[in-house]
Amino acid sequence: MTDNNDAKARRTAQGLIQGYIGPDHKVLDMKVFHSALVQALREAQRKADADIAQVLTFDEARPLL
Repeated sequence: MTDNNDAKARRTAQGLIQGYIGPDHKVLDMKVFHSALVQALREAQRKADADIAQVLTFDEARPLL
C-alpha cells in the first residue's frame, strides 16, 4: 500500500472516531481502537484493490461482442 493510502486510512479512521465517538461512548484504550480501525481500513482497501484487479483481468480476457 502506498504512503498516500496509509495516510488516507489514518484520516478516515480519525474522522470516523471524531464523528462517532462522543462523551457517552466508552473506549478504554483509544490508541488501540484507532490502530485496529486503521488496520481494518487498510485491509478493506487491499481487498477492494484485489477485487478490482480481478474484475479488470476478467473483462480484458473476455471477447467483445
